[in-house]
Amino acid sequence: QVEQATVYSVAVGGVTGALLGMGIPEIEAKAYEGKLRGGNILIAVHVEDKDAEDRATDVLRRAGAHDVDATQEASVPVYARH
Repeated sequence: QVEQATVYSVAVGGVTGALLGMGIPEIEAKAYEGKLRGGNILIAVHVEDKDAEDRATDVLRRAGAHDVDATQEASVPVYARH
C-alpha cells in the first residue's frame, strides 16, 4: 500500500505542476490538489472559441459537475520568445 500511496502522491503533484504550467494560479492549483486528494475528479476540456466553451460548460453542468470554471492557457510574453 505504501507503493500505491507514493504513486498517488506523485500523480497529484504532477497534476498540480501541469495546472501551474497551463497558467492556473498557484492558489487554484492547490485547491484542485486538495479536491483530488479528497477523491474528486478533475476534467479539463480544451476548446477553440467561446461558443465551444459555452457548450462544454453546459454539458458538464447538465451532467452534474461542480465548480465548472474557464481559464485561458498562459502564453509566452513576446519579449521572452526566442
